[in-house]
Amino acid sequence: MFGSCERLTRKWFAVLSLVFFLTACTEKTQSYYPFDVGYRWKYKAILTTMDSTANQKYIFQNYPEKIINEQKVFVQKSLTGSEYIYRDDESGVYQLGFIAGHDVDQTFISDKHYLFQKPLHVGKEWRDIITTRALANGGPRGVVIVEDVPVKVVLEAVDDKVKVAAGSFKNCLRIVQSGEITIPVGKYQYIQKTKITVKNTAWYAPGVGLVKSIRIEDTESRLLDHGEYQVELASFSSK
Repeated sequence: MFGSCERLTRKWFAVLSLVFFLTACTEKTQSYYPFDVGYRWKYKAILTTMDSTANQKYIFQNYPEKIINEQKVFVQKSLTGSEYIYRDDESGVYQLGFIAGHDVDQTFISDKHYLFQKPLHVGKEWRDIITTRALANGGPRGVVIVEDVPVKVVLEAVDDKVKVAAGSFKNCLRIVQSGEITIPVGKYQYIQKTKITVKNTAWYAPGVGLVKSIRIEDTESRLLDHGEYQVELASFSSK
């Protein structure tokens, strides 16, 4: 977080609140995905498709933990009211699922995805799924490709430096997701059999969480050959 904005948002963003964080600490003292109550993040995003560019904003905040199935879980909420449920244990940090903000019944949707697996060392690999969101063409022959793409996830670095609107961060994790699928002819109008490739690079700063991500989606079709989604931390605050 690709499919819908809510679905994709849930995979990529965390939550923090009241003082801008300009530099990061080391992994020894702070988590790469903190769950402290009150922490708040504000992100700006740019979605670029074949024929349009859209600017977006997202806000997330940490809430008190809950007990679900006799396990302690962490709760984050978006500005739209959606609730995301996380676990942090010896296997890693992962999302268990979510509750959509518009759901009056508050139904929990199971949807497990690792943000990262432990131990955090360069070369660590695992598997996940990314849902495309940038392959769209709204012209006379409008087409939107929404596909779940299996990806290999690799922790490529633990000491990157990243500069974004919220400040400069060091000792960042760089995690790369990449994969491809082939869609058959006829599944999408005007699109012949084609291969879809996806690459997402995300940076996590210790004590802060996600600070930047860049998603590139491509196909072999000239009608829908490229899309991009960029997310950047605009501000971070904590009580």
